[in-house]
Amino acid sequence: MVRVTMISVRRFALLSLSVLVPLAVGAQMVPFLDVVGHPHAAQVELLHARGVVEGTGYGLFRPDILLNRAEFLKILMRAVYGDTGAQTGDTSCFADFVGSPQWYWGVACAAKARGIIEGYPDGTFRGQKNVILAEALKMSIDGWKMQIPSYPSGTANWYDPYIDVGASKRIFDYFPYDPGHLLTRSEMAVLLVSLGGNIATVGIEPPRSASSVSSAASSVASSSSQSSVTSPVCGNGKVETGEQCDDGNSVAGDGCSSQCVIDAVLPAELLLAVQETPSGMREGGSKDVPLLTIDAAARNGDVLLTGLHVQVMTGSIARLRNFRIRFDADGDGMPEKVAGNAVLAGNTLPFSALAVPVRAGTIVRIEVIADILLTVDPQAIGARIDPENQESVRAISVRGFTDLTGIHLDDQPCPVASCAVTLSVGGGATELPTTGPAAGTLTVMQDSVPVRSRQLLPGSADSVVARFKLHASGEDVRVTGLAFSGASVVPYLELYQGSSAMPFASATASDCGNSSGGLLCAQTDFVVMQDRDVTLLIRAQIPAGSPRRLSGRSIAVTLLPSSLQQSAVEAIGVQSGVAFKLSDPLGKQEGRIFLGSASGAPQALVGPRHDIAASRIVAIENADIHPDGSPVQLGLMTAGALRFRASPGPGKIALDSFPPRLHTLVFTLTTQNVDIDPATITLVNPRTPSAAKTCTAGEPGTSLVITCTHLEGSAVQTVIPQGDVITLALKVNVRKIAKGSGPAVLQLSLPNLGNRTQTGTIEWDDSQTTYHWLDLDQTIVKSTMYRSE
Repeated sequence: MVRVTMISVRRFALLSLSVLVPLAVGAQMVPFLDVVGHPHAAQVELLHARGVVEGTGYGLFRPDILLNRAEFLKILMRAVYGDTGAQTGDTSCFADFVGSPQWYWGVACAAKARGIIEGYPDGTFRGQKNVILAEALKMSIDGWKMQIPSYPSGTANWYDPYIDVGASKRIFDYFPYDPGHLLTRSEMAVLLVSLGGNIATVGIEPPRSASSVSSAASSVASSSSQSSVTSPVCGNGKVETGEQCDDGNSVAGDGCSSQCVIDAVLPAELLLAVQETPSGMREGGSKDVPLLTIDAAARNGDVLLTGLHVQVMTGSIARLRNFRIRFDADGDGMPEKVAGNAVLAGNTLPFSALAVPVRAGTIVRIEVIADILLTVDPQAIGARIDPENQESVRAISVRGFTDLTGIHLDDQPCPVASCAVTLSVGGGATELPTTGPAAGTLTVMQDSVPVRSRQLLPGSADSVVARFKLHASGEDVRVTGLAFSGASVVPYLELYQGSSAMPFASATASDCGNSSGGLLCAQTDFVVMQDRDVTLLIRAQIPAGSPRRLSGRSIAVTLLPSSLQQSAVEAIGVQSGVAFKLSDPLGKQEGRIFLGSASGAPQALVGPRHDIAASRIVAIENADIHPDGSPVQLGLMTAGALRFRASPGPGKIALDSFPPRLHTLVFTLTTQNVDIDPATITLVNPRTPSAAKTCTAGEPGTSLVITCTHLEGSAVQTVIPQGDVITLALKVNVRKIAKGSGPAVLQLSLPNLGNRTQTGTIEWDDSQTTYHWLDLDQTIVKSTMYRSE
């Protein structure tokens, strides 16, 4: 049996932190709490002062988290247009603006109408995707209508002009020279300020110029000379005759009273009282179990609790997970809002970046909670705040936004200049039994629906590149992370469940930690119900601006059994609370993840290999003008004609074109009761019929193999302009049609298509790389069937 001993008090124990608040507080905007001292504080606070950014609540900005395309665009529109022009009535200007309306649809449509954004080639905006430096530069430069350079010889990438403008503004003093760099919130501020555009003022009155102040002063002086002296006005922000102070308001208790007399302000204090945690039995797998309960109160002003270091006593630390702090946000005495989480560092839980408001005259209950895993060995643990550690509690006075410092026990002298802290340890314990619900298993395998190899184009994310099936047994299983290999050439993968039209997560290298090792990782939170399946679809995002660099590269999305960096699948049993591990054939099966099958050693799950091409042939179809059943003709005739269609060209901001070029075609000519002269077979383009390429024929039979090689160097036009078509026809000389042996039949076809492993029918290039297969839905294309009875 595991005994968890909770640290409690027999009497109200106070942790008191105090700070001397300045006697007068200026009427100015309060800086974000978590930006003070940050390397990008100046840029963030400039946008803050203009009203362009408002933070994330509780006086915080979260400078070091990533922001997505929608968030960046909203801030940019506010910076460029202020309160006006950032919205239109249209909220359906992109293909993915369907379903429940999202807050950013109107902003995106306004930006599109102003030519700031265009979206992806498939017509979507994808606002939830993290914004990269190249995209942010383009939006910003087009938003401020900055001039971009022109290049007579074109550019290699769509973003090159914007990168050059950014370089001229010296943004790479702050950013890596990487167009795909993911922007944080503070880097967004650096970018907008560094570009030097006119930043609007949003929702607040801009500061008056020196000339206007001078003019106003002159006006007042003139008025004073012509009339009697007026009485001072307390609260107008000016220290006038008879006033000791004037902070721009008539509120008492903030350093300057309602009569404009300096207040004596008492130090703000935070009082923390550790309460007894209820004892009793807890099952393995229990959630939200309190480890430490604290009542917080403030006096002499409101206080914001920003950090708490909790010391976990010796015991079965490995039996607990998911450490969190929650507090009573609605005043009902029950903690319900999570303020932050922490990971054990030795025996300490360092909760930081908290924002727990404690208003003067109220009591806020705070709990440190955790989840219990399966228990095996009898152990006891305890949790407490270490009063000897002056960093145990971090807080800020809201009135002055000054750090509260100094912690001590209430019955002991303060070890620093000013403080008061009291902790009193009493009885009380929480018992945890050694038994609990058995852990289940999670099986991950290839989905039964096959995925064929594709030729992926830059800017596309439509093709499914892998499908996996997840099955839970024994309990519901929560999947918390996935790590994919074999796709490091793309910036991220999009994850879909079943037939959902919207991704639920993205896998990126940055989510793998400091060293991705070629992995793309996704932080997920979805549940596979017991005895149910979840189908996982993976789509790859191919960068739009890198066709030349990515041509010829390939991906094969893979879940590996092991990695030096991260487990392929991370999961937790919902009922048991057990963190699952990869299966071990010699170990126990409960709480295991099986890759490939529900037994034995884990296997690598390798998806099909896909090629990245700058362009591709998207369709081949019959182009013969004669219908099926047309008669076979003696002499020279067209045995068949096929039309080849190329993928669309680049967008208007890209200058390179990559038309597909045919090298080799290997046709099959079905013949019956027809004699063909093998020496006179030619391939022609009907647009230039005088240019012909001689082809070779194999051994005669019911099927004649005809090979046309070195087309790229011939006079026959075999280059397919992007977004356009060409037609190629095969000419043959029919020497004889047999009579009395059945019908005469002649039909041209191009077989063995649509399969990466079946080559030999076609060879072509995308102006960069040579390929020997085509990504088509059909496996064979047939031309007209000629038939004579």
